[in-house]
Amino acid sequence: MQYLAYFMIYGVLGIFAGFVFYSLLYAVVKLIVGILTGAEFVSFVFLVFYIKKENGKITFKTANPQYNSVCNMKYKDMELKTEFVYSLIFAAVSTVITVILAVFTIKSGLPAFIKSMTIWMLILSAVCLAYSVYLMANINDPAMQSMAKTKKAQQKLLEGARPRELSFDEPEPEVKNYKQAELIYFLIRYWHHLDKGEYDKLAPYIKIFDLNMPPVYSHAYTGFLYEMIFYYSYIAQDSVAAQNLVSNMNGVLEADKDTNGRRVYAYFLYYTNKGRERAYQTANDGLASVEAFRKLSGGAADMEKDLLENLLNTKENN
Repeated sequence: MQYLAYFMIYGVLGIFAGFVFYSLLYAVVKLIVGILTGAEFVSFVFLVFYIKKENGKITFKTANPQYNSVCNMKYKDMELKTEFVYSLIFAAVSTVITVILAVFTIKSGLPAFIKSMTIWMLILSAVCLAYSVYLMANINDPAMQSMAKTKKAQQKLLEGARPRELSFDEPEPEVKNYKQAELIYFLIRYWHHLDKGEYDKLAPYIKIFDLNMPPVYSHAYTGFLYEMIFYYSYIAQDSVAAQNLVSNMNGVLEADKDTNGRRVYAYFLYYTNKGRERAYQTANDGLASVEAFRKLSGGAADMEKDLLENLLNTKENN
């Protein structure tokens, strides 16, 4: 029993450490390959450390703790195929390094924890490599095309562009079933219209989100559900539909403290008559976390800030 507990503890710690250090390795490889291929550095996040290039200067800040490292590099007008090739290179180089580390640690007399960590890093690298190969094999899939468009739009947001400043050449989407990667792209297009105040163009997106939601709440669909709650509370003024969505999320919205979640919850409270003072306090909480939200979402923070201030302005008007 003692040995079982021993291996379980080291196994869990190994999984956690393997994830942390593999994501760091992948981010570092992405940074080095990006620099060698002429990409421009944008930002790098590791645990609580946040490095960003602003106005031509490198700045060091702290961010909310996160366990996956993220490196953002800016490539000029990269084609989807080229982007997937680079992803394959990042994964392949990371896998080679991980294999070398795994062989070294397994043959050495290092502690079991280190061996467990490198084994899990090896497993993660294999998964990442397999996924990169999968992307290349399915490059013409509509979901893959949407994924590439989403990454480009997110890159512009991280560089400071507001959603309303993004441009989209495609016609408005049809109301039908889509893959999740396509829905994420539609969410950014929804924000584009929301930020421009084009509320009459939001209904088709809400119908698409509604049609594609799973029967039971899933964290992966939180962003879509948030905008549905916002739309039904504020624009459609359908308090029953809004309340049903909030109830089905089992307290997730109420507990969400970031700016986006506070915006949605504040509008829900105000426009479904759950308490205006609670709504105003929630909106103020959202404003207090705008800069932390900006580190992850870039220019989308300005849209959230304006929406929160619009709600608070109703207090002055009343």
